[in-house]
Amino acid sequence: MLRQLWKRFKQIVIPARIVSGYSWKSVQSGVFAGLTLYLPIEWGEEVIHGQYEQEFLGVIQSIAPRGGVLYDVGAHYGLFTAAWLHCGGRFVESFEPLAENRNILNQMLTYNHWEDKVHIHSIAIGRHTGSDWLIAYPGDSSRTFVPQVEEIHAVPAGTLKSKISIWTLTDLVYERQLENPDLIKIDVEGLEGDVVEGAMAFLSDKKPPVMVEVHSTLNGLRTADQLGKLGYEMHVLGLKGKKKSLPLALWIHPETHLLNDLN
Repeated sequence: MLRQLWKRFKQIVIPARIVSGYSWKSVQSGVFAGLTLYLPIEWGEEVIHGQYEQEFLGVIQSIAPRGGVLYDVGAHYGLFTAAWLHCGGRFVESFEPLAENRNILNQMLTYNHWEDKVHIHSIAIGRHTGSDWLIAYPGDSSRTFVPQVEEIHAVPAGTLKSKISIWTLTDLVYERQLENPDLIKIDVEGLEGDVVEGAMAFLSDKKPPVMVEVHSTLNGLRTADQLGKLGYEMHVLGLKGKKKSLPLALWIHPETHLLNDLN
């Protein structure tokens, strides 16, 4: 059991490269031109020159100018939040459970004068509503996960553990009466299946487009099964991972007719 957990932990949490540092930079060109962003030294140039997550950014550039709402699930430092607002989006519901990340996100909003355009929820989105442990790997705040109940006491030493609130997207949207999204972006380091499971009733009702970064083959299959049962159709935007086998996918329900607008 411990060996299996450690293997899973390395896949989800330990990054292939440790980011040596971040700094605030003024971006002069590309999608983020004119913004001040907190970027890593190693791959910050990819953001500055418009080479970062081009597939997802292309979708945002197509939908955001309508002036709608983005649900940014797994917001981290807010790059997709920034892209949405900078491309004409009106508002973002941002979900980020790690306090360190929320602090940077808040600073980014202040630098770019967007304090009134984003609601930051200090929670995780998952398959149940309640509380749980968040596990983070020191040195890379983008790598976090919520372990299964039976795994919590076997998490390897050296990780950071904090108690967090978890909501299903269905419970949160209806209880807090959030405005319906024009796009949902999910990037949650291997827990995308949990997010979708907890959102099934909401997705069945409102049918918003869902943009998912898949972090494992198993989660990709699980997400495809869940969304497929609701009538969603998958459109592969690109592939990622060491073997280029994990899809960056946009899921669209035919009733929304969104695909005609994207083509």
